[in-house]
Amino acid sequence: MINANNVNYVSYMVLRRAPRILFVCLALFAGIASGSDWTGVGGDAGMTKYSADNVAGPLELGYAKRFYSPFTGFAGFYHYSSQVLIKDGAAAVFNNDVAKSYRNWNDGMTMTLFDWSSGVTTSKTDAPGGDQWGNFSFHIGESVQEVDSHHNTASMVWGDDGRIYARRGGDHYVTAAYDPAAGTWTKLTRLLHSPSPGFSSWGGDTTAFLNRWQDQLVYRPGDTRNYTPYIGTDISSTAWENGTQGDWKTDIGPFVADAEARTGMRYSDYPKINPDGIAVVAGRITVAGVNKTAIQATSLATGEKLWSAQYNDSDSRTWGFYTSLADYWRYIATDNGTFVTYTDAPTRTLRALNITTGVSKWTKDIGSDHPALASHGNFVYIIGDTQQMKVNEQTGEVVWSHNNPFQGDYGYKNGLDVIYRPMALTDDTIWFIDGSEISGTHHNLVGMRTSDGQIIQIIDLAAMVTERTTIIPIFGAVEHIAAVNDLVVADGKLGVLLGIRSWYDPNGGSDNALVYQDLFVFDVAQVPEPASLALLCGGTIGLMLRRRKQS
Repeated sequence: MINANNVNYVSYMVLRRAPRILFVCLALFAGIASGSDWTGVGGDAGMTKYSADNVAGPLELGYAKRFYSPFTGFAGFYHYSSQVLIKDGAAAVFNNDVAKSYRNWNDGMTMTLFDWSSGVTTSKTDAPGGDQWGNFSFHIGESVQEVDSHHNTASMVWGDDGRIYARRGGDHYVTAAYDPAAGTWTKLTRLLHSPSPGFSSWGGDTTAFLNRWQDQLVYRPGDTRNYTPYIGTDISSTAWENGTQGDWKTDIGPFVADAEARTGMRYSDYPKINPDGIAVVAGRITVAGVNKTAIQATSLATGEKLWSAQYNDSDSRTWGFYTSLADYWRYIATDNGTFVTYTDAPTRTLRALNITTGVSKWTKDIGSDHPALASHGNFVYIIGDTQQMKVNEQTGEVVWSHNNPFQGDYGYKNGLDVIYRPMALTDDTIWFIDGSEISGTHHNLVGMRTSDGQIIQIIDLAAMVTERTTIIPIFGAVEHIAAVNDLVVADGKLGVLLGIRSWYDPNGGSDNALVYQDLFVFDVAQVPEPASLALLCGGTIGLMLRRRKQS
């Protein structure tokens, strides 16, 4: 029974909880989304894996979207996406969402754009292939043994100017930009190497690792076995107006003068760039038979070399075809002026360096772990296969530590393809993959609370894939998961891009045979609101407006 006292109490509680209730009400009435983007691999140029769109969990599947690798029509060639990009509610994947037979050298890879909230395709484009741009194009051809160069997994980054920049590696490398508004592709200046004196290269096998800071596109031209440096190139509005988009702007190293050190060199790290434009890149070198990691930091704003360092390393980690170590080296450049790296000789050591000076902030012995890293808010999250930690970015002090036995993190490599080790960090949770070997029995999506490291959810992705395609339980599934290619967060949703193998693939036993990709997009599980929420919302807003008028 409602009486005056009840009404007064309800009014009191409504006003006391007005901020939260008002947010819920406005969200219901206006469809509010936080609007955060995920415009490059790892979420940002530093690969911190952080998104301001909080995903508190637990999660439930919202929708699944399938993509098709172009294996039909010819044998042995695959193209699959290594990234999902999200900007202003639109998502892009460099793959086709319908089956299509491609003409090896003539047809270009397909990019699909879709609505991130629903998965509905909004547009598609075939990147220029051999028919349009000749050998230096986004055609499917070349050996599947060279997918480390990412011509089967072209890299992308979504620019502030609205263009999607993409790079294909290998012998027939190309860098270009797609304008979704105009529906047009434009080739950027083709650089074989840095134009600075002393550098030369025949051009391929190049990597496709691509990053961006303000009006510079950052990548490494030239063969991975050559010592030409990474460079910053011009994608400013002025460059586009003048037709000089992609012209060389600055060198960012690493520079190794010692000819002996160039033996065994593999310059193929993914550039890490902090918000101030300090770019850090790494390569492997060999000096007197000792393997080392060579690192250099350069200011993209001025072109000034800030510092360089060399650390002993080993060959114990997974390698690809002419690439450096697996998982884009797993390094990060934080928002608070720290560069975090690790080496594994003589012991596995995590290092936090001042990104401006190269001076060590702290080091940490991580035992036998291969760490995956994320950072935000002056904290670094270290996820290893035997130990997981949250540490203070500046001091290395451990906030919490757990010893969950996560299995199989041995480099995350599919055949000869080095694959990014994905994570996603939000304010309340950190999400990552447990299980990496292609022959492994599981690939679990794990969610931990950032506050204390407690596991809040484990989702068996492998089971989700097989359960959908099991015909007769005794014979197993038609499809199974091969690898997790990417993990993204935007607008309160978490997406997992999966590489799928199939019985129907005529080349299913070959390296990197991912005939499908499935994108699973999860929402935070809904907590039921009061049945009278609509009435409560109306009352809340009316009551607040009335009080404001009276005041």
